[in-house]
Amino acid sequence: MSRLRKMPLPTVADLSFIWSDQSHRKLAGKLAAYVDRDYYLSTNPDVMSAGLDPTLHYVKYGWREGRDPSPSFSTQAYLAEHPELLHEQTNPLLHFLENAPAAEAEDTENDAELALVATELDRAFYTRTYGLSAEDDPVRHFCRDGWRAGYDPSPAFSTTHYLTTNVDIRNSGVNPFWHYLAAGREEGRSPKHEGGWRYEVLTRQQPLERMKEDWLRREAPPRLMSVDQIVKRVDQACDQDQVLISIGHDDYRSSAGGVQLCIALEAKAAAGRGVDYLSFYPWQSLPTLAAEEADPIIAIVANSDLLGHARMSKLVEAAKRLSLKAPHMVFHHLMGQHPERLVEFAHALGVTETFLWLHDNFTLCPNYALQRNNVAFCDAPAAGSTACMICVYGRERQAHQARVEQLFQTLDVHLLAPSKVALDYWKSRSALGAKSTKVHPHLRLRRRTAARGADPAERCRIAFVGLPAPHKGWPLFQELQRRFATDERYEFWHFSSEPTAAEMRHLPLFSSAEQPDAMAQALRDHQIDLVVHWASCRETFSFSTHEALAGGAYVVTNEGSGNVAAVVGRQKSGRVLPDEAAFWAWVQADGLLTLSEEARGRRAGQAVSLSYSRFTLDHLPLEAEIS
Repeated sequence: MSRLRKMPLPTVADLSFIWSDQSHRKLAGKLAAYVDRDYYLSTNPDVMSAGLDPTLHYVKYGWREGRDPSPSFSTQAYLAEHPELLHEQTNPLLHFLENAPAAEAEDTENDAELALVATELDRAFYTRTYGLSAEDDPVRHFCRDGWRAGYDPSPAFSTTHYLTTNVDIRNSGVNPFWHYLAAGREEGRSPKHEGGWRYEVLTRQQPLERMKEDWLRREAPPRLMSVDQIVKRVDQACDQDQVLISIGHDDYRSSAGGVQLCIALEAKAAAGRGVDYLSFYPWQSLPTLAAEEADPIIAIVANSDLLGHARMSKLVEAAKRLSLKAPHMVFHHLMGQHPERLVEFAHALGVTETFLWLHDNFTLCPNYALQRNNVAFCDAPAAGSTACMICVYGRERQAHQARVEQLFQTLDVHLLAPSKVALDYWKSRSALGAKSTKVHPHLRLRRRTAARGADPAERCRIAFVGLPAPHKGWPLFQELQRRFATDERYEFWHFSSEPTAAEMRHLPLFSSAEQPDAMAQALRDHQIDLVVHWASCRETFSFSTHEALAGGAYVVTNEGSGNVAAVVGRQKSGRVLPDEAAFWAWVQADGLLTLSEEARGRRAGQAVSLSYSRFTLDHLPLEAEIS
């Protein structure tokens, strides 16, 4: 085998491809410098005609199909020498690079380049965004492989944009970030598109079918139960006088999120009231409904214990033989589920009336946040309209709505909304016929007088709570932190199960059924003054907003944030601003400092606690003493 060499700069089309599968994305970054993209496309015309990224294709499929990443590496020959790699599902090129003698490696590092890049590369951002290990040097990784894979060295610099708009730099093959620091900045070259994160998302937008592909699990399916096994295990686990069957989109026992917390709290309430809790979620998570022709694998959890997995068709067969007493059904989320088979399952149990929660807007569109092309709130235009069809979700939405409508037509659905804002919006945008509708908040705030003295006003402490998602306002919070990173009047925090992607204090936690007040307590303990929740969608509820208020913080949001703005206005605990221009003007006028002082003053004489509901259990025909 000839000596491997690093390959020339990829094309702009290659760089603009985004990979949402983190494991493949990370591996593609490692191998990008060793895949000859021109060679791969010329020898694999099917990959070229499909418009696929050659490096990602090799990582995900090509090596398994015996394709070569470059003229200097034979995949089939290497696998013949190491047959165990196929069994272990280990990429042969990666194995070669990790086990090649030191002489095989090509030393192309430039000390001057490393030194300059090190002055401004955001190590925390780069390490966490691209999944580097603690042993990896982010500066060396970026200079060696990262920029060739389209990685960004910091939130303030877009590798793709710089190479796209500077053809001379692209053709020269030099490190674009190094060039920007060495000369480009003084030459007036732009480090990022003025459209910001929205432009980045749009340039890397994938078709919905490719998004679904990236969600697919890369592992063998679990062992499946037969109909007899389903009947035996479910009947043994559920022996109470009532059972609540909960339909969700993933494992509420291990996943963080608002819907998962609702299900976990509901399951806990059921256990305390003698009601069996039977939960179904898809083994294969999807960003849409399961395909009509599919027979999805469903995980079955009874009273928080996993009973096993089964095809949905087998569940329907088993339902006819189950001995469940007084079964009730609630739809918490339909993502990844097969609505037609769920209806069959309900009818097989003799269930005709069900509950459905409006946790988000998934009944209106597969994009539950109603984000057109994942960048802007679309306000749910008519399905099939031009305004809808310009979105990557548009075509899917037509079939999606028809399938959800069929569920509403074949079952009597009692709709439960966590806020009046959510219910009013749903009624204004949906033609679905619910048997009944009711507003039922997930929790309520309880205020009481509690003099405890003012907190020391050393700095204005500002936090972001929850997953760092664009539609929750993470990009704006990042920009706020960037602008005031060196201003000693401010301190920035991120409270989330996921690590932060910027230089700020991070506290890894999330609320759970066992500790539902964990987030509020953490905000209180760290004396957070303000929480920024700049949602670009109409929130139906918001646990983080209520947790912020319970933690003694005020919330900064915008007029389009749905129930967030409604709660902040009703509680008089924060600021609701019209748009981003108004936000930055307010910030420049020291609005953050003024509002933080107001928050400190209020929490000095008042305590706030959270009172959670029992969710669907509050609507079941239970015993009088627990109704």
